[in-house]
Amino acid sequence: MPKRLLHGIDIAAPGGVQKLLDFHRLTFGDAVMEVDPGANTAPAGEPNGQVSEFKPPATQADLDRIIQDRVARVKTSFADYDDLKAKAAQVDGFQSRISELEATNTELDGKVKDFESKAERAQIVSQVAEAKGVPASALRGNTREELEAHADDIASLLKPSAPVIPGQERTPGVVPDSPERQAVKSLFGNN
Repeated sequence: MPKRLLHGIDIAAPGGVQKLLDFHRLTFGDAVMEVDPGANTAPAGEPNGQVSEFKPPATQADLDRIIQDRVARVKTSFADYDDLKAKAAQVDGFQSRISELEATNTELDGKVKDFESKAERAQIVSQVAEAKGVPASALRGNTREELEAHADDIASLLKPSAPVIPGQERTPGVVPDSPERQAVKSLFGNN
């Protein structure tokens, strides 16, 4: 069903556009908008500042040509839309890559800090072990104070002691002299 406008003209019917234009001329008259001579702006419908008087299309072919010209002008204004769309997709890709790199950077920063703290602890352990004379592998603790306290405990356990001789606590008892011994002592004058 054709769509009728308020004025009752079916513009889809043959000659409907011409009837609509005639209706508007009767209603609004042949008013012409004048261009301000000091203005540098082109009228809204005219490209490149070209000014032309409105001529109603005489035939459907003229109207089609006018519409095609207008569609072509609109298409040229959106000609770089595909390029902009591709660039926007590229920017989205870059932003996701930046997010990935930031996450990786944060992870690597954590690993570097962990490595540095382990290297610092290893250096402190070797210094304490050398100063206290204990094996570095035996030391436990995270701070220099903890390591030194543990090294002191280990050093007290590793303190060298005098050699233990079996039976050292026993002393020999006095052996009574035998009669032969006494005779030998008296011969040589040893008492």
